[in-house]
This record gives sequence, C-alpha cells and structure tokens, in this order.
Amino acid sequence: MAANAAGPADAGWNAGRAALFADVCMGAAPDFNSFDAKARSAGLVETESGWTDGADNVMNVVAHDGFCSCLMAVAAPEPEAMTNSLFERLLTDFGDGFKGAEDGLAAVAPFDRDGVEVVAIIEPRKVQGASWILARATVVGACGNAEVSQ
Repeated sequence: MAANAAGPADAGWNAGRAALFADVCMGAAPDFNSFDAKARSAGLVETESGWTDGADNVMNVVAHDGFCSCLMAVAAPEPEAMTNSLFERLLTDFGDGFKGAEDGLAAVAPFDRDGVEVVAIIEPRKVQGASWILARATVVGACGNAEVSQ
C-alpha cells in the first residue's frame, strides 16, 4: 500500500496519507455507511482506538454536536507539506464538487458529494511535542448506518 512507503517526513508518505483520507473518508461521504468497508479495503485494521495500518495514523467516524465526521489523525513532521498533499489529493479526486473560493484554499474546503455539502477541515496539532494533522470530512446531521464513536 502506498501509504506505507518511506516515513512521515517523506513526500511519498504524505501523498499516501492524503490518498487514504480521500479514499476512505471522502470516499465514504456523505453518509459514511461504507467507511468500514473502505477502511478494510485500504488495508486498515480495526482497533479499540479506530482503524489504523500500524503506522502513525488512526481513522474513525464520530458523531458530535449535531455533526457526523470521518476523522484521520496522522503524524506530520512537516504540517504544511501534509496539508498541501491533502488538499491536492482532494482537488484531484473531488475537484468537480469543490465549492470554495477560486483564489486559493483555506484550512476548510467545502465539496458537494451526492448533493450534500461535505466540509474537509485540516488542522495542525501538537501532541506531546510532535506535529500531527487532524483531517476530517464533516456533514451536518446524524451519521448514517455507519458504526460510530461518540
């Protein structure tokens, strides 16, 4: 699987993680009913913490505050490079549905998926001194029939 290539500071690794987010989270949007199947198909294994491939990432579907989100937390020693990889992949795969400003990307990018607005949100985080990215695909309302963490 491409996501396992090299390490967290490598461009190929960033591209692999971006593909994972696009294929699993955005691919399962807007109802996230196919999240488990897509995660399994991508080679991820379900654990108590969510779905992972054993590297520095975890993915899950979470219901919160009237929203349903597919989350991916991923190690990102170079957060700007990871953010760029994520947005590049989203625009490549879902660009026809991009509804954001044409003059550039923000940390929040709305897409139309099957007539439903799915917002991709990319946030840099520090966890015990290490840089991570929290990427999420979020819709308003309840999660579909997907297995959901609260």
